[in-house]
Amino acid sequence: MPKAPRAGAERPNDSAAEEYFFDTKLDHFDADGKSPTFPMRYLIDRTYWDPATGPILFYAGNEGDIYSFYDNTGFMTETIAKETKGLIVFGEHRYFGVSYPYNPSDAFTPEHNVYLTVEQVSMDYVELVKYVRQEYEVEDKACIVFGGSYGGMLAAWLRLKYPQTFQGALAASAPFLYFKDAPSAPEYEYADICTTDFRDQLEKSPDLIKETFTNMMASTEDQWAEMSEIFNTCTPISNSSDVSHLYSHYSNGYQYMAMTDYPYPAFFLEPMPAWPIKEAVKPFESIPTKAEYESSKLFSANFWYESFMGATGLKTSALSDRER
Repeated sequence: MPKAPRAGAERPNDSAAEEYFFDTKLDHFDADGKSPTFPMRYLIDRTYWDPATGPILFYAGNEGDIYSFYDNTGFMTETIAKETKGLIVFGEHRYFGVSYPYNPSDAFTPEHNVYLTVEQVSMDYVELVKYVRQEYEVEDKACIVFGGSYGGMLAAWLRLKYPQTFQGALAASAPFLYFKDAPSAPEYEYADICTTDFRDQLEKSPDLIKETFTNMMASTEDQWAEMSEIFNTCTPISNSSDVSHLYSHYSNGYQYMAMTDYPYPAFFLEPMPAWPIKEAVKPFESIPTKAEYESSKLFSANFWYESFMGATGLKTSALSDRER
């Protein structure tokens, strides 16, 4: 059976996952078989597994701690695993979680991050699945690879490039065509989808968000103290870079809500209520857009004019008659 968890490995008490480490090569391609290795974390869940018939259900971990994906992939760990009686395996992506080939403080420097590639991580997963097949004596069972977003891209690529290892794939929300300058993926298409999500919940919400961001980025030094108070920043805004960071922070927040607009509470990227966009736009309902505000001022002026005409006994129709 697999190696016991290493000392110090953290495992949530309420998790059905068993945590293990697999020694994978730092460089699968150019080391003449002499590559050093590093421990890659993986999770095993045998809750519904039937050794006689169950397939391997492998999650191709993407950019994050593997528990964050395990804890938010119930369709795979509950629904599919229960139906197929499969053995669940989650592989942690190199350079994330605790699966670092170098000290985390140095791992992303230019001389060290050269091993952070799709090709290298794909081979990590090929070798891990091969190891699991041998250790659990399931070499005759199919392996279906799952993934979402970038992990979905990995799942599809693994199926395409290594069909002898992965007999099927489910790629969820995988942006296969979304590459820089690709004609198949207009630059702002993703942003347009997020905007539509908000507009569907409240027609004017994208206009209000855009107005806020426009005013934020056009702000001047004499406004930064007030902005710091309004947005409750950790430290006072003191330069234009701080303003840009504030914009990015809130822009990411809106995008996270669009990405995790689930009908139930979730804790995937950030803690979110059910239907987070619907909840987020509720305060906007009573806030006028710039166009609505200008219209309200025009309406107020017209209302005053009509009231004055009525109070003095004059009618607009009479004025028109005189003009004629």
